[in-house]
Amino acid sequence: MFKFIIILYTFLFFISSINGNDNTNKINNFINNNRIKRAIRSNMKNKWRFPIKYYVEKPVNETTVDYALKIMMRETCVTFKKSLVPFNNTPGLRYYRGIGCWSITGLFYTNHVQDISLGDKCDYFYGSVQHETSHALGLYHEQSRSDRDKYIKILKENVKDDFLINFNKSFFKKSHVYGTQYDYGSGMQYGIYTFSKNSQKTVVPNNEIYSKMIGQRYSLSFNDYKLINMYYCTKKCSKIKIKCKNNGYPHPHYCGTCKCPNGYEGKFCDKIKKSYHSCGKTKFILTKKSIFIKGNGKRLCTYSVYTDKIYKIKITILSVNTTFLPMCFEKLGLEVKYRLDKGAIGACYCGYYKNQVLISEDNKVLIQYTGKKYNNNFKLKVERIFVKKNK
Repeated sequence: MFKFIIILYTFLFFISSINGNDNTNKINNFINNNRIKRAIRSNMKNKWRFPIKYYVEKPVNETTVDYALKIMMRETCVTFKKSLVPFNNTPGLRYYRGIGCWSITGLFYTNHVQDISLGDKCDYFYGSVQHETSHALGLYHEQSRSDRDKYIKILKENVKDDFLINFNKSFFKKSHVYGTQYDYGSGMQYGIYTFSKNSQKTVVPNNEIYSKMIGQRYSLSFNDYKLINMYYCTKKCSKIKIKCKNNGYPHPHYCGTCKCPNGYEGKFCDKIKKSYHSCGKTKFILTKKSIFIKGNGKRLCTYSVYTDKIYKIKITILSVNTTFLPMCFEKLGLEVKYRLDKGAIGACYCGYYKNQVLISEDNKVLIQYTGKKYNNNFKLKVERIFVKKNK
């Protein structure tokens, strides 16, 4: 995806996440006035130079912006430098109270400040600021991936006509996603009702459980940061080669170590995150017999399940009772990483669920229970199954 990162669509630059209540005529005028520039911009290959200068214009919530960028600096090699006064003759970012939430994708001006609009309520969440800032760094929306049809369905008949372009599929090849799978928990993913014209769903995940995950604005996901790091940061530790396990990648700040997905740790991301002693047994090797994994209370427990490579793993969620949240994310309830890419956010459960089944894409599964209350609990049945490969 990361030519995707710096190139704009030939016919328009992305305006991301514009508030559905915006003045559409003003937005359309903005698009029309910039159409020629966008066609030229699609062939440019400029990258941001660090630190990226930025200014927060009142009444935008300065604290939210500063902290959101601080987290991005912690997770990537990207750096930002705050200006206390406006500037305009050098590349940088201006966060201002504009019409809706949007950003140009990639570095657009090499000698001029670039705007990020944080309209009403856009500066409430760190993830919203990070979403728009990531567009400026070059990220497109997750639902624009060329492989998105395997994971979600776009109901264009429910989308406001003026915003259909935001649901277009990227024409970039899979190689530009750096080996990552589609990430339902991405901070760059639209929600199920985004830009709906009739209060009906516009985005439907193929697995219903992800309906309570897509569109989260808690934070960028591990794979969002991975894309930024793989595009901007690989030269930082280029002299030190390291192979990371479980879809980790070279750490942007500590050469010779890996940055690990949630649930993994160690220099090479080859170890399971340590759990409380009260979690009981946390490592399982499946044979012919099925096993049961359960836990309760206010604690953090991480479990790993392995079996022979010729088998897949069937996880039956007998019951989950975690703190209800309308939008779930990792470390908020029960997460099951059953997909091939362990960097992608797993299936997350925040609330009460029972009798749900997941089938792993390989021979290993990671399960993390985050109990927020003493009455939280879960119970799973786990077994190996033989899945015949399609010819």
